Amino acid sequence: MRCPYCHSDNTLVFLERKMPAVLSAYSGDFPVKVSELQVSACKDCLVGFASKKLSSEELTEIYDNYLYISPLNNIGASKYDGMFDTITSHFGKDENILEIGCSEGYLLKKLNESGFSNVTGIEPGPQADIAKGLGLNVIKGYFNASHVPDKVDGYYLMHVFEHFEDPFSIFKLMTETLNDAGRIVIEVPDFGGFHVQHLFYYNIYFMQVLARDNKLKIIYHRVENDSLRVVFVKAENTRYNEIEVAFDKAFYIDNLSMFKQRCDASRDRVNDFLRKADSVVWWGAGSASVILLNGAEKEILDSTNIIVVDGDKNKADRILPGVNLKVSYFEKIRNQHVSNLVIASSFYKEIFETMKIHGVTYEHVEVFSDA
Repeated sequence: MRCPYCHSDNTLVFLERKMPAVLSAYSGDFPVKVSELQVSACKDCLVGFASKKLSSEELTEIYDNYLYISPLNNIGASKYDGMFDTITSHFGKDENILEIGCSEGYLLKKLNESGFSNVTGIEPGPQADIAKGLGLNVIKGYFNASHVPDKVDGYYLMHVFEHFEDPFSIFKLMTETLNDAGRIVIEVPDFGGFHVQHLFYYNIYFMQVLARDNKLKIIYHRVENDSLRVVFVKAENTRYNEIEVAFDKAFYIDNLSMFKQRCDASRDRVNDFLRKADSVVWWGAGSASVILLNGAEKEILDSTNIIVVDGDKNKADRILPGVNLKVSYFEKIRNQHVSNLVIASSFYKEIFETMKIHGVTYEHVEVFSDA
């Protein structure tokens, strides 16, 4: 298949897997389609992309039914710390900044509280109404040129860029509407998060290609918690030096098979853990849980009593698609000793802290930070 960025035919498929189209606890009011994910990589520019993907209509249905983490309710708030620090260290408090895909406005709110006075969010989903209800400056809709009649000082995108059907046109629009001293901050999974909602997969090599093709340069990058964060400025901006990142392209291409091996290893760990237990408390009702449980052997699932809990009250009484397990609020296990515990969440550190506070102890635990 041809690369959607550089149009090279020098591509290869490196991962194929099946999973439900809805990757979070949901109402259970309708059947959820099982989707085929196929991920390819371009051996020239090194972008990863979904070479089999859902239709625009199917993606819209997913986003309309997906229950996102709620940092405003202290669910996954630590995920935003690195992005917040990067924004506050690269922007002045009076600069005109746009957040594309602001969800319910957690970062906007935090920046406002820190003295940033000219920050606007753009969000197409129902989360925009929550943000507006907090008094935040939010535009409900999909980002387009009408939102930037004048050039701006900066943009930031937090785990949004991998979802766009045409991210490169959006990146070009951001570049064209950025003033000469402006900055763009993007955080994405670091060539990971292989599921049907992600249409593209990025690494620092490709980000350098993207920057130079758009007459930008990278002045900062960091990989932490399986995420890649990059700061771009215009190439002619002499205030900043371009950073050079050592990247072994040939080694990377030769080792693309490791991503399938990791997925297979996670599936095998789930099967092995469940096989040894009559009853398991499974903490997590997001994408990692849906993917891992749907990948488990049916015979093992049928013979194991799995109690699913989550720290988000909004997920209580909802259903994990595919396996049709009901989710309970974690209060169900308050002050209890759990013999066999699975934590399937990138926020496992927060979950351990919550357990400590609420008197939940355990004997055996298996942690999956992703799937």
